[in-house]
Amino acid sequence: MADLPEQELWEGVRQLETSDRALGGPGGVMNVPLRNLANRTAHLKKVLEGKTGAASTTTAGIVKLSSATNSDSNTDAATASAVKKAYDLAASKLSSIPFATVNEVLDGESTEKVVTPKTLQSKGNFYSNVDMLITSKITTAQFGARFWVDHSSPSAFTLPDISNIVGCGQTITIWNVKDTNITISVGNSSNSISIPMSTVTTLTLKPTESATFIVEQAKVWHATGDAVFKHSIMFGANLAQNGWKREPSGLLTQWGSAIGNNGLSNVTFPIAFSNRPFTIIFGFREGAYPSYAQSIVLDDTATTNVGFRCRTMMATSPVTNSASAYFWRAEGI
Repeated sequence: MADLPEQELWEGVRQLETSDRALGGPGGVMNVPLRNLANRTAHLKKVLEGKTGAASTTTAGIVKLSSATNSDSNTDAATASAVKKAYDLAASKLSSIPFATVNEVLDGESTEKVVTPKTLQSKGNFYSNVDMLITSKITTAQFGARFWVDHSSPSAFTLPDISNIVGCGQTITIWNVKDTNITISVGNSSNSISIPMSTVTTLTLKPTESATFIVEQAKVWHATGDAVFKHSIMFGANLAQNGWKREPSGLLTQWGSAIGNNGLSNVTFPIAFSNRPFTIIFGFREGAYPSYAQSIVLDDTATTNVGFRCRTMMATSPVTNSASAYFWRAEGI
């Protein structure tokens, strides 16, 4: 008894008809459908040869499903049940993750805690965008921001309330590019802004000036920047009729006006020099041209770091004292 000849061929399967005669043999009609199926089987066998083993990370193959959540197999496939168990386990552990507090972020000592973006931003040094400030009230969510203010922005702004702030070092920078002044005020009457030699609750920024406000501690901002320079002892001034100003070099300039009392004047400087001034210069004040030449003589023996004495005179014959008004200007340190 011979076997049917086979070919590795995928083909259709012939249907026997009622009119077919029952003939056997290699070409007999009764063997045609069987030969079709044998050819298909041979074709599938060739296709699957070498591909019926276990699957791996590099070779396709047969895998076994597994619901285990503690397996390290590279050939088993996880079931939906295993995936859900792993998800539920991870979700249950989320609440026990040790998240760092703002204070711990500030300290920078912990190596075992997780920092969220929100906590990191609240530190105040990680928001580096430069934006136009269009709202008058600044919030703690804007810590670390740098703002510029133009003609379309408000002219008055309120800092966040830091009465109950945690930690310190949070910053906000404001740059005025308007052609008019703007004012920056604290967000709570109990808060203050520390500037050189003083504390204030409102700071004025003139055109082109900028200021950075830094949380120094609860309720206290520290301000720095060119808007604060004018408050420094190096730039201090009293711009009055009898006033003074300091320069970064240490030079102190003072000025004022006086009137001779029967020619004699004793003048006290608005503030004391550290030492006797370098120079004192004078200029007469007259409503009309005088009839006689006038002069002012400084009494060198009575010139100190706190004031001077001088005499006003007219060039009559003989020379006489005068009750003339005059300006004076002194420079020293």
